[in-house]
Amino acid sequence: MYEITEKLRPVSLLAPYPNYHRGDYFEEYFFKRFVKEYPNAEVKGSRYIPIFWTNCYTNRVFRSVNYDIQNTLNNLNRFDKYFTISQHDDCVIEQLPKNTIIFSMGGNKTGDNIVPIPLICSPIGKNNKKKEIYVSFVGSLTHRLRTVLYNTYKNDNEFIFVTKDWNWDSGSKNVDIYKDIVSKSSFTLAPRGYGKTSFRLYEAMQLDSVPIYVYDEPWLPWKRDLDWSKFCILIDENNINNIKEIIRSVDYNKMIQYKQKVYDDFFTYNGVYINIIKTLKNGNI
Repeated sequence: MYEITEKLRPVSLLAPYPNYHRGDYFEEYFFKRFVKEYPNAEVKGSRYIPIFWTNCYTNRVFRSVNYDIQNTLNNLNRFDKYFTISQHDDCVIEQLPKNTIIFSMGGNKTGDNIVPIPLICSPIGKNNKKKEIYVSFVGSLTHRLRTVLYNTYKNDNEFIFVTKDWNWDSGSKNVDIYKDIVSKSSFTLAPRGYGKTSFRLYEAMQLDSVPIYVYDEPWLPWKRDLDWSKFCILIDENNINNIKEIIRSVDYNKMIQYKQKVYDDFFTYNGVYINIIKTLKNGNI
């Protein structure tokens, strides 16, 4: 049933990203679990396209590896219904069969056939600390909204920014700094990055810091089932100047308590897998 060649499910040639990640990325996890549970490779008439898009794309950039993805897609029956899973921000750049649903983590690909799912990897791990910081941001200024946030609040003593020379590629020391600061923060700025969302949104939740998601175009998975405002502060780019006022209007403890109720069911590998299958079965695209 899986006529798509194993060459399109390569192992990543790059170091893990983020660098604390261990084990399978979600595309790999989904494939391994799905083939065991659905040997016919479909859910309610939708056939799975089992390509590790992110590994193919990043390997191709890193080593100029040639993956003939489009030729493979051209051989699929164009009248069938399909679905696929992608973490990569820009996926899918190839031409898919018309009736294909993309469960997408990154968000740069738009359309009626795109279903947002959380941008997650393996757990970052607990690092429980006393909340000594009001609001923080640790990361690179990879998008204009991050620069706007930095310029707006860099001189505010209730905000902590660590941006200079910081990146995931700098080793475990930076991971420790990141976890330490986020764990000490009641609120964590989680602006979009190159894609419409960020790993930081879900890392903050794991470390019991309320994420402040700053966006130009929202990318909120499972909106039919979740009221995001109960566990995340949502800031449209036009409200950046009002962040402090908005923070003061929420109850940190209630938001953390609600997050604890929903996290495992919606923002873990198991939770995301189950919700993808449920979405396919119910047709709630």
